[in-house]
Amino acid sequence: MGSATTSRAVNAPSGAAFSLRHAAARSARHGTTKGVADGTLTARQATNDERRDANIILRESTDEAKHNGHLTRAETRRLNHAENRNSCAIHRQRH
Repeated sequence: MGSATTSRAVNAPSGAAFSLRHAAARSARHGTTKGVADGTLTARQATNDERRDANIILRESTDEAKHNGHLTRAETRRLNHAENRNSCAIHRQRH
């Protein structure tokens, strides 16, 4: 029935897997990897951008843990605002 080998994401709590998937998506959406490759971002800038994204993800999972896997409207707004600020900062750095 079940496979003897399972991936780590399957065994991880749903919130952690969700956050990890979205971390990669955020990074790709913001273009930090592409920015380093084409020289518009330095490695240090990309590292700081990734750290800010990781902080947002950590805050999201902490807030979800407080409310049985859900976010309040205020938490959603706060996280969205932080993501928008980070996205704008990356855009300004790249141009």
